[in-house]
Amino acid sequence: MAKDEGDDLITLNVFEELIKFDEGFKKVKGDDDKIYDDYCYRIDDNSDCEPTDNPLEFVEISYGTYSLEGLTSDADLLARVQTGKGPTYSPSSPDYINIDSVFGGTSPSNVVQNDATGANNLTKAKAAKIRYLVTGDPDIRDEYLEWDPDIEDYVDDFNDDASYIKIYPYTVSAIRRGLRSGLGEDITKVQIGIALIVLYSLLIFGRSHPFRSRVALAISGIISVAFAYIEAIGFGTYCGLTVSGITDVLPFVLLGIGVDDMYVLVLSMEQVDVKKGIKERTDHMMRYAGVSITITSLTSLFSFAVSSSTSLPALSNFCGFASLGIFFDYFNQITFFVACIVLDEKRMNRNCGDCCGLCLCAPASAICCKGKCFADEKGEEKESFARKFIREKYAPFLMKTPVKIAVVIIFAVLLSVMAWGTSLLELDFNREWFIMPGDPVVDTIDIRDEYFDAGG
Repeated sequence: MAKDEGDDLITLNVFEELIKFDEGFKKVKGDDDKIYDDYCYRIDDNSDCEPTDNPLEFVEISYGTYSLEGLTSDADLLARVQTGKGPTYSPSSPDYINIDSVFGGTSPSNVVQNDATGANNLTKAKAAKIRYLVTGDPDIRDEYLEWDPDIEDYVDDFNDDASYIKIYPYTVSAIRRGLRSGLGEDITKVQIGIALIVLYSLLIFGRSHPFRSRVALAISGIISVAFAYIEAIGFGTYCGLTVSGITDVLPFVLLGIGVDDMYVLVLSMEQVDVKKGIKERTDHMMRYAGVSITITSLTSLFSFAVSSSTSLPALSNFCGFASLGIFFDYFNQITFFVACIVLDEKRMNRNCGDCCGLCLCAPASAICCKGKCFADEKGEEKESFARKFIREKYAPFLMKTPVKIAVVIIFAVLLSVMAWGTSLLELDFNREWFIMPGDPVVDTIDIRDEYFDAGG
């Protein structure tokens, strides 16, 4: 870009600074003293660095060497650009420099370029693009990723000294930092979400009752989910899966599924009269709630397992870890957590307080309203407001014939609208969508999208 946005780039002063930038760029050394020539993309080991989109080709006198020799005015430079060829191009050759590949914000906006000769009607350009290709060799990928920050430092220093142009760098490291910053923002929200789920589970299982409170049981269930996460990461990495930033979301997913399974199991147990034995109540719980969480767990597991076939590596690995996590969560729920439920039932039968015998709400304490908040006149545990509302109000209302018809109609309409919406979905992905606004690389992306094709 020109230093003053909107100024023409096809001037001798601008090209002189572009030459200076290119020379300095190719001399930037990393920590191991390697330069661009050590990292550039080559067709084979004996070839030169592969040429890229570069407006300096219009003043290239030999491979990688640029000079304004022979150009005495901006008009001379524009005339050469309008030929579509530089000094190293033969006038009779069909090869030429694609104007749209190196210049943006052009006048006219739609430059007409002759496919046979390269001649064009370009008169002005607000932006230019230089691409430097690096090797895809995985053996040295980490080396040039460490070299990227040195390039960015060089660009910052160059911009401070430049009089006519401003360089907007787009590097692999910059994109990775942008993605990490975006994920960092999300991880904070995920952590808050995890804390809220934990608090919710403690509130649901905890009660103002000296013996029926299940805070310790809730904690054991959360521990079982933590075990599932550790098991999934350990077994997944053993099987070749790779941990990435998006994997940090997995605890939130597993905790949501695990707490739901915990609630289903405990609620099923509590539906059986406490006067019946623990064995009979546990049998009822596993016969009904066990089947329920098995179906939901298998559904979630297979959904993530199928999604792991995606071609996006990070998403594929995340789905692989998620499917393993759901399996281990299910396994822990029907073994470890069920055992904890049985132990908790035995604790309540002994009239022992919650949390390892600590009585969080003594029967005669003021916090429990001296027993009135958890027991009726007969001393029996009171039915919760939510359960009473569903049993006495919501369920009878839902069973009325007009309501049944309305529910079916509403469901059919929603299904139709959602099916129509699904048919409009298009498969598309761009990692730049995950970069948070305000990150430095966003300025580069905005300039590129404004003046060039987004894929350029």
